[in-house]
Amino acid sequence: MAIANSRLLALEDDQVLFHWRDYADDNRIKVMRLAAEEFIRRFLLQVLPKRFVRIRHYGLLAGRNVTTRLARCRQLLGVADVQDPVERTWLDQLQEWTQHDLNCCPKCQGPLTRQPLQATAVAGVGAPERADTLGGVDSS
Repeated sequence: MAIANSRLLALEDDQVLFHWRDYADDNRIKVMRLAAEEFIRRFLLQVLPKRFVRIRHYGLLAGRNVTTRLARCRQLLGVADVQDPVERTWLDQLQEWTQHDLNCCPKCQGPLTRQPLQATAVAGVGAPERADTLGGVDSS
């Protein structure tokens, strides 16, 4: 059910009135009345699942309407605003998965501190020299 704002006529007593074209009746334009819940259910059937790409953006989900009109719809329906998901670090996620406090030592329960990693030796730079490079044989 694709619907433009111009087709919406009224919202009365939890009923939505809108124009629709009856192709079976010689393309006549008619008025339909639906309960608000049924109208929204039919409208939400057009919302794509996650990972699907929307080619066109119209109506409530148009870029300029998302923040203003969608919030207004939620207000009219008496639905709480959707809160943005909280960004969690990998430490928070690991703590949730393991149910262990990662800031305490598992043996003594003392506090753990995070320290930066030491730079590792790159081949040829800072690597220890070997005296027996030829297997202990002197080539002189």
